[in-house]
Amino acid sequence: MTSSRAESNEQFLSGGGEMGKLIRSMDWSKTALGPVENWPQSLRTSVSLCLSSTFPILIAWGPETIQIYNDSYRPICGEMHPRSMV
Repeated sequence: MTSSRAESNEQFLSGGGEMGKLIRSMDWSKTALGPVENWPQSLRTSVSLCLSSTFPILIAWGPETIQIYNDSYRPICGEMHPRSMV
């Protein structure tokens, strides 16, 4: 995959404030979700909606219930942030 294609594939992670930045910086290949470029479209869409919302949103994905959430949800995690993401 070329870098321009990888960049366009990861455009769904744009924005999102501090949580968007954290999510973009994580090595998801070390999680059950696998590399971002292999995420299913349904997860990409969910994450994009989550990051663009000002309403607290948590996504718990897959049998491992890996958590992805936005800036508005972060205070709910309290001291568990950012460990609660993986």
